[in-house]
Amino acid sequence: MRNATTSISEQIRYLRGEDAFRKDPLGVLGRLALWRGVTVLSRNPTRVDLPMYKVSIEIPPEWRGIAKLIFAYRELYDRELVWLAKNVQPGSITVDVGASFGLYTIVAARAAGEFGRVLSFEPALRTFDVLKRNIALNRFTNVSIFNCALGDRDAEVPFYHHPDSSRNSLGLVEGMSGTSETVRMTTLSRVCESLGITQVDFLKIDVEGAEETTLRGCLPMIEASRPRIIIEINPPRAIAIGLRPDGAWRMLLDLDYRLQHLEAYGHMRDVVAMPDHPINLIATPR
Repeated sequence: MRNATTSISEQIRYLRGEDAFRKDPLGVLGRLALWRGVTVLSRNPTRVDLPMYKVSIEIPPEWRGIAKLIFAYRELYDRELVWLAKNVQPGSITVDVGASFGLYTIVAARAAGEFGRVLSFEPALRTFDVLKRNIALNRFTNVSIFNCALGDRDAEVPFYHHPDSSRNSLGLVEGMSGTSETVRMTTLSRVCESLGITQVDFLKIDVEGAEETTLRGCLPMIEASRPRIIIEINPPRAIAIGLRPDGAWRMLLDLDYRLQHLEAYGHMRDVVAMPDHPINLIATPR
């Protein structure tokens, strides 16, 4: 009973830290309850309209992971998404690495307009199929999607599945589902060269610990065009898959980027010490 009480209190504490819950607590709780029913009773994807971004997204009926958060939090899914929507300008080029169901991709595509472009990368075939449907749902013609991982070389690599598909990883760590697939890895520089792209304005990276490897393959494009970067730094997962916990952190500092964490109400806090836990950062060239 004590453990159950502790778990509930931790969940309440987590919710209180979410912008969507602070704005509309009853709405979020109601949608969470509704989503539980959806995941039990339905096997069909659910469409969620996000009028603030003028997009819609279909999500699979999964209780664990980002589908639940998208359904419950809607436009306030996370602060970095709001930041991206405000900062992407018409004509911008955005790269979404670890696109999952495509929420960042479709928001960036709408903001960039017909003369902008989004390159969207998702290695897991099942998740890639959802991404592809969401591009079609919104009738975007300015998005190029790639069923591959971005890293520092061209290779065929194992990609391990997690019960929460947003936590699929290039590394086999505790809690995985026990299944995997072989995926193609390439570098952003090679993709951009093949497409004739010489400028990238925004780079979003969510790769569950493989941030250093991904950044290495993006290095020529980062040095050439100095994009603003949204990146999840995940030191524990980096260690688990054999990378340096501070590898990506050090690379961004060496590239003379300012690292900040986006807090409530749009406040940006400088992050000057290497974090020991997963954290979303916005990296801006000085």
